[in-house]
Amino acid sequence: MLIVCLAWFCINLLYYVIGLNSNSLSGNRFINVFLLGLLDIAATAWFYLTADKLGRRNSYISMVTMMAIFTVLTPFAGKWHPTLTNVLVCTSKLIASVGFSIILLYTGELFPTALRQSITGISNAVGKMGGITAPYVLYAGDPTGSITTSIIIGSVLLASAVLFLFLPRAINQTLPQSIEDAVNMRSEVACLGCVRKNSPSEDKT
Repeated sequence: MLIVCLAWFCINLLYYVIGLNSNSLSGNRFINVFLLGLLDIAATAWFYLTADKLGRRNSYISMVTMMAIFTVLTPFAGKWHPTLTNVLVCTSKLIASVGFSIILLYTGELFPTALRQSITGISNAVGKMGGITAPYVLYAGDPTGSITTSIIIGSVLLASAVLFLFLPRAINQTLPQSIEDAVNMRSEVACLGCVRKNSPSEDKT
């Protein structure tokens, strides 16, 4: 639950940081806001194309890793060419929008029926805390120009992606009906030289 809550926090944080910071991008601010809005529509199509192909866990890991890299590179890109900053920011916004749909679906697949609604509500509440934190991140320094702020955000995103490796793959699996079913969902994770094997039901996927 803590790993999932961190994911909700990260997705909300980056999404609202980009949305609130759109005026600092180069070019016409009205066009920038319009383009960022169009990305939400494109994100829906991307979600349908990738969620069933890669699975929710692998999709989140790959997307958040890209967001972490783009976030760290953005201040350096701005020193080379302002347009490159816009491209990286827009790409991160697109990925964050897809991440909203993926994490919402994946949260429901991890937890049993009796806890699914409660856990989703708790995770969503933690995610809202990320949205509340976004303005304070902007006051700490422009993420598109402050190297320190970008590195901190990128590090948190990368940590979330690494922690997701410890969660099971839920693609093509039956939703857990009890806490025991949820606990038995395992993933193969190499940690300190020890490998935890998949359950027989997961090997089928």
